[in-house]
Amino acid sequence: MLKKIASLVFYLTISFLLAITVLSFIRRQPTLIAAVSSWSMEPHLTRGDAVILLPVSKRTGYSVGQIILFRSEENGISKWILHRITGGNAEEGFITKGDNNRETDQEGRGYPLIQREWIAGVVPTVSGIPLKIPFIGYIPLVLQENVNNTTLLTLGLGLTVLVLVVSEIVNPAAKKKKDDLQGAQLYFLGGVIFAFIMATLMLTGSLFINIPFAVANHEEVFVGSAESVLTKGETRDLVLTELNNEGLIPIFYYVVSNEPQLDLQKKAFCLQGGGQTEIKATVYAQEPGMYEAAVRVMMFLPFLPPSVIFSLAGISAWLALVAVSLVPAIPLFVFPFLFSHHRRSIKKAWRKKLFLVKMLFS
Repeated sequence: MLKKIASLVFYLTISFLLAITVLSFIRRQPTLIAAVSSWSMEPHLTRGDAVILLPVSKRTGYSVGQIILFRSEENGISKWILHRITGGNAEEGFITKGDNNRETDQEGRGYPLIQREWIAGVVPTVSGIPLKIPFIGYIPLVLQENVNNTTLLTLGLGLTVLVLVVSEIVNPAAKKKKDDLQGAQLYFLGGVIFAFIMATLMLTGSLFINIPFAVANHEEVFVGSAESVLTKGETRDLVLTELNNEGLIPIFYYVVSNEPQLDLQKKAFCLQGGGQTEIKATVYAQEPGMYEAAVRVMMFLPFLPPSVIFSLAGISAWLALVAVSLVPAIPLFVFPFLFSHHRRSIKKAWRKKLFLVKMLFS
């Protein structure tokens, strides 16, 4: 009984973490949980902790002593920072500081006052102690820091399969009969989790770029910089971003955009280890108005031939992502069928399910 409860808790925990990861990606900011990536908040928070995040809105009230999560790439804060409010106000901005830092962020790092629209969440506290889950934060941190390390990923998959093979060899026959179906289900669940991790890694390495621009008639004037306002009929070449492959194994990129006035000069890229390239586009100003072109630079690990990946991405970038993610997990899906006792238990389970379905519709 205790074993079943522990397994249920484990599955629910993994499912919750996966759901949070998907939600955070969709919202493009940490949601409900955030990983602590530095030691600046010790002793209450340390690297590898995962903190609970309360969502914020325009009505959220802030006060000195609260721990907030904030970022503003436009103002030089490129990473999510988890620090405490030590002064300021909601109208002018907040002064923030890590508990383990001597200076405030504004003094030591030169950050501007933190505006409320830069804040993604507030960490709840009990008697001044932030709510956290120790060590869980290492999972997203390791994924982020090794997103381009395909050698490490391949090694991890190999070790996983090796452990499964060894466990099958040394597992007593009596125990096998008892745990056949459960073991097969665990392999399948492991494959799903591994595929999800691969997808998360590729999404973490992908880029999502917004390019605001305006198209004006000769007599019209738009408020904005000269670089973002084009006259109707004008064309302009842009460098959207630079890609760098710091790993040893090739990485593939595919670029898509939803703006018809933005022509990507090249969509498919294959970067060898240590290689770099620029993504360029041409803006054709055709219709007057304000626009914001969304460009997705999808990263793919080399689990399929580039021609297959790019063909799938041409249909849908998300289809290519799913296909590439599933490939390294295939050994875990296939593994139970290599052993006769697992095959028998799976057939028996499916026969029972089919019988129940026939009973329901008969």
